[in-house]
Amino acid sequence: MMRRLMQGVYYLLKAVVWSTLRIFYPRQAVLGKEYLHYRGASILLINHPNTLLDALLGAVYVRQPTWFLANYSLFKHPLSSWLLSRLFCIPIQRQADTNGKPLQNEQYFAQAEKHLADGGCLLIAPEGASLPGRRIRPLKTGAARIALRTEAEFNVGMVFLPLGFTYERPHRFGGSVVIHAGAPIPARPFVKRYREDPVQAVRELTAHLEAQMKRLVVHTADEAEDKLLRQVELLWQNKYPLPLAQSYMRARQLLEAFRQWQARDANSWECFARKVRTYFSRMSARNLQDHALCCPANASALVQMMLLGLLAPLFAAVWLLHALPFHLPGLLARLYKVVPEYQSTWKYIGGLVFFLIWYIALFNLLKQYFPIGVAIGIVAVAPLAGFGAWLYARWAMRTWQRLYAWRHFQLNPELQKELREMREEIMGEMQKWVL
Repeated sequence: MMRRLMQGVYYLLKAVVWSTLRIFYPRQAVLGKEYLHYRGASILLINHPNTLLDALLGAVYVRQPTWFLANYSLFKHPLSSWLLSRLFCIPIQRQADTNGKPLQNEQYFAQAEKHLADGGCLLIAPEGASLPGRRIRPLKTGAARIALRTEAEFNVGMVFLPLGFTYERPHRFGGSVVIHAGAPIPARPFVKRYREDPVQAVRELTAHLEAQMKRLVVHTADEAEDKLLRQVELLWQNKYPLPLAQSYMRARQLLEAFRQWQARDANSWECFARKVRTYFSRMSARNLQDHALCCPANASALVQMMLLGLLAPLFAAVWLLHALPFHLPGLLARLYKVVPEYQSTWKYIGGLVFFLIWYIALFNLLKQYFPIGVAIGIVAVAPLAGFGAWLYARWAMRTWQRLYAWRHFQLNPELQKELREMREEIMGEMQKWVL
């Protein structure tokens, strides 16, 4: 009875998480969705730049119920341990959890193996820690050991389901994420080697999994390469806009082409990279945005500003209604100096809690002055109005940036000509070397 109850809770929470993540990241693209329909003994492998949200995004897109290998430190409080254990989480110790003492994971590995032997799905973040950046860190061997032990003992046809996340502005509301699923990777081909030499088999399988994971993300070498690629992506997207999934594939192609360019002609590549950095440095020094240079203001921008002005009172009213629950999670994250990779979790969980409390309080206030039906209607419309206010703010900002650039260039037309020539030169070199 309890198991069925918790499964019902799981599917209810899954629906809530799916819908709220669609709001937090309104632009999502899922590639290889058919691979996530797999049913049977499987380990869902995810990269881990964004803490809790990585696990949630992985679980909501997999067809079958998913269990989680979770950080042991989350289980130290009796209440959280009880709750997480019933929400399909299995603790795993790390060196940081034991103060240098030997890890005590055998019982947890046995629990994971039993779940897999019963045909279940287990989510693992094999990098072992959540670190920001668009790259795959070296994988730990735990996932390979669990899979090979399970397959060697139970012969259940274990597979890995690799899943890569590539975020744009992961720690801010309104960002985007590409979820790229790869083909299932069977563990069985490694079982014979595992019986002969378990340590080497685990290493080989882990290396194979790491190579496959790198094919499912934009895998940059370091922060410098990532920053340069993001700048070039922006240039291309503003000039030749593409939908999210196609833009992601273009970024991967650009990265591969840049590495080939660097290998063929390092001097030419470094000269190009310097031009890109100089262009964005000069734009930033004048608070100019690339899209405003690429698509300068015209009569339509003035019309848009007039329309924005007409809508400003409505925006102000909706913004005042939502400002506290919207901004409070971010303010608390800054107050407590939350590291970047945990900020999205704070904002997402905090938003869920504060908006729920806020709307309940709003309903209790409204029903004192209006009929119940009217109060329910206002509270039901409020989230849509809040999202509309956010879209208004984005629209207003981009329009203002275009008008600011137009005014700036009216006073300094030579600067506009110089920046456009720099941009065209950069685009011309890319088209020569990349296309």
